[in-house]
Amino acid sequence: FPYTTLFRSDGWLSNQVDGKQLIRKYYLLAPKIVELINVLEDSNVIYNEINKHYLEPCLKYIEEGKMKKCKECYSDMVNSLASRYLLWV
Repeated sequence: FPYTTLFRSDGWLSNQVDGKQLIRKYYLLAPKIVELINVLEDSNVIYNEINKHYLEPCLKYIEEGKMKKCKECYSDMVNSLASRYLLWV
């Protein structure tokens, strides 16, 4: 997803009270989730769903200056993917 660097380039989230914790959680869980998705036959479908339901809306929120909405979407993405793919979360 070519715009994922945009999500990293903005320091807004890291400056929020729980921002650094959310970012740490993402970097802890995301590699494991990606590893599990990559072995599934429908991984392309799953990534397209993630893009459609989370990344595109979050990008739109950033463009509109709705950073809190993006944060909610981001948190929802991390939590829902973790609960879907990681049994121990």
